Amino acid sequence: MEEPLPKLETTPISASRIKTFENCSWLYYSKYILKVPEPNNEGALKGSICHNIFELLLNPKHKQKYKDIIKAKTIKGRKSIEKLVRKYISLYKLNYTDKLFNHIDEMIMVGLNSDFFVKGGKLVKPEYEFNILNESPYYYIKGFIDKPFIKGDKIIIDDFKSSKKKFEGEDIESNLQGLIYSLACKKIWPELKPEVRFIFLQFPDDPMLPIVFKDDALKGFEYYLESIQKQLDSFSHM
Repeated sequence: MEEPLPKLETTPISASRIKTFENCSWLYYSKYILKVPEPNNEGALKGSICHNIFELLLNPKHKQKYKDIIKAKTIKGRKSIEKLVRKYISLYKLNYTDKLFNHIDEMIMVGLNSDFFVKGGKLVKPEYEFNILNESPYYYIKGFIDKPFIKGDKIIIDDFKSSKKKFEGEDIESNLQGLIYSLACKKIWPELKPEVRFIFLQFPDDPMLPIVFKDDALKGFEYYLESIQKQLDSFSHM
């Protein structure tokens, strides 16, 4: 059976779209309708470098590189990875300093030391893309999951964060990104229980924040998405 296709006027929903729209409709219009380029953010670029290295090291053929780095406690344990990070720094036009390189090194090590291969789990695919159209309630969600692993009756959803601040309060209890990831995985793997683990790369002492949403919360979230879908569709095609 073929998957239904979204209508031409259907706006794909992501956590960042919702947050931008709810915070400032003009910023949403500028970013998503007018496509005004955003200025580069050093923190986001450092996060992108880390993501690139994580994706590479998840490939089974690079497992020895991972082991060498863990043993050395630095990416300098494998010269090819060290060289690649320096290349990304140049490619992203960051102002290279030893301090910058060392910070990226530290962030990568936090990610690699945070149950990177999910002990007892099986990797689905790094940067797993989901593209889900739900007909009732009607909504269209799409995005990428950094690192989904199947472990027993769970689907572990790892998401790396390069931000300087960890989630707290409402950002934990009703986290949009976590809800969308959990809902997407529930639709793709209905027999598995989704668990989101946000890994904050700038917090080496306590980087991991696990969040689990109950089925009732996800069901209610679907109706919220339908409401948002109607608003975004009407706003985007005025």
